[in-house]
Amino acid sequence: MASKLILQERLLATYSTIHLLNQAMSDIEFKLQSAHLFHIHNSPHHEYSGDSAQ
Repeated sequence: MASKLILQERLLATYSTIHLLNQAMSDIEFKLQSAHLFHIHNSPHHEYSGDSAQ
């Protein structure tokens, strides 16, 4: 009975670790996507359409 409890605790710890890793991964993915969109939006090609003379 005690070994079953230990096993359940280990499983729970493993699941929570996986959950935390999953959250971290999706957070990193979101930040990378945001950075990518920000880069596209602020690229020189997007802002200047060939008019270098003012």
